[in-house]
Amino acid sequence: MKKILIVAGDSSAGIQFQETLSLAGFYTAVVESARAMIEFCGQHNPDLCLIDLDISGVELWPSIKGLKSLRNLANLPLLGVSNVGSKETFQMAKNHGFGGLIPKNSTPEFFVKSIHYLFMETAQNQQTTEAPSNLNRLLELSSEVVAVADRLKENVGEFGDDGTELFGYIENSGAQISEKLASVSETDLADKELRHDFRNMIGSVTGFSELILMEPQLSPVSHQGLTRLRECSKEFVELLDRQKSIATN
Repeated sequence: MKKILIVAGDSSAGIQFQETLSLAGFYTAVVESARAMIEFCGQHNPDLCLIDLDISGVELWPSIKGLKSLRNLANLPLLGVSNVGSKETFQMAKNHGFGGLIPKNSTPEFFVKSIHYLFMETAQNQQTTEAPSNLNRLLELSSEVVAVADRLKENVGEFGDDGTELFGYIENSGAQISEKLASVSETDLADKELRHDFRNMIGSVTGFSELILMEPQLSPVSHQGLTRLRECSKEFVELLDRQKSIATN
């Protein structure tokens, strides 16, 4: 259940907001000043702050700015309510990261709907922010391939008669992929020939890892590392295929 902190200078208004939101299924708490808001959020982690922007006192906007600087609260959704609703208030709310500003005399249904909408919008924005681009993920995978190969160096004696040569191909391909990725942009991945080059290079990692995995004397560490190289290669190819699909749409 979502937790909402209500910041209302007027205690009767705070109680009214609390009753409306509690009936809608939210956990609520009420404070009566911007300073109390800071103290509360320093000890608790509300999911949203409903703030009365008609609160008197010069500490309102600095306190809101300070709230956003608290650990884990930089992305805390803020919803403002106001009787005044002046152009200056709207601009200040926007500048301080408010997700919306609604009239204080709005119906309970509109209050609840606005809060649900802000939660939904916040979740969508977080997903967009957290989802890495194809290029970023390719860079992460190539870095992991290089790191895993570096850890496996000391086990090359387990890789059979041709192990040193086969493993050298894996190392070289991983390094080439990382170097080439560092010089391209997301839009460059729309180029068919570039994707073909990456497929060939990652194909070496896959193919030679599979050959070495056929050796009977591999230790669990070597088996685990080579298997991870195959997994990275598989995801790498899937991302290239996804980029191909985007390019042809």
